[in-house]
Amino acid sequence: MTTRLLSAADKGKAPTIHATENPMKRIKAPTIDTSSLIKENSLTLIGKVTNAHEQPLGDLISALPRKWALQGKVMGSDLGRSTFQFRFELEEDLVGIRLHGLPLHYWHEKMIYNISQELGALEDYHISKTSAKIRLCVNGLEPITKETIVEFDTGEELHVYLEYEDLEQHCSICNSLCHLSTYCPTKPSAEIRVSTSQ
Repeated sequence: MTTRLLSAADKGKAPTIHATENPMKRIKAPTIDTSSLIKENSLTLIGKVTNAHEQPLGDLISALPRKWALQGKVMGSDLGRSTFQFRFELEEDLVGIRLHGLPLHYWHEKMIYNISQELGALEDYHISKTSAKIRLCVNGLEPITKETIVEFDTGEELHVYLEYEDLEQHCSICNSLCHLSTYCPTKPSAEIRVSTSQ
C-alpha cells in the first residue's frame, strides 16, 4: 500500500487563492460645501506629464520652480498617474501666455475673450500699458497654437503671436507637448533616423 502525501492546501494550511476580479466598491459621497476649498485652490496649476520619457515627474516638480522668476512661494506635489500640482502664493506667479502683435488700441476685454475662445478656456487675463497676458486651460494632448490670425469687419487681418511663458521640452516642428523635435512623427523618417542615431 502506498502512502499518499497530503499537500499544504489539502491540509488546510495554505492560503486559499480565488480567481476573482479585483473588487470595486461604490461609495456615496456626502454633500459638502466646497466653495472655501475652491477659493483656497484658485491659485493651483494641475497638469499631466505627456512626455514622461523626457520629463520625469520628480525632476519636473523640483526644476520648474527654480526656472520660474517667482515673487511668492510655490509648492509642487506628485498626484500620481503622471499628474502634478503646483500651488502658488501669488496670482502674478501663474504661468501665462503673452500676446504679441496686437495693437494697443485692441487691448480690450472683448478682443481677449475672442482670442481666448479659440485657444481654450479663459481662466484669467491681465492687460497693462506694456503687455496683454492670458491664462488658459488647454488640452495638453493637442498641439499648442503659437500664432493666430485675427480677422476684422473691414477685411483686414492681423497676425498675433503667442508666447507661452517658460515653455520648454516640446516639439518646435508640430508644437506638440508630447514629444521633442527629435522624435516628431511629421519629420521625414530619414531625419528622425539620423537624429536618433547620434
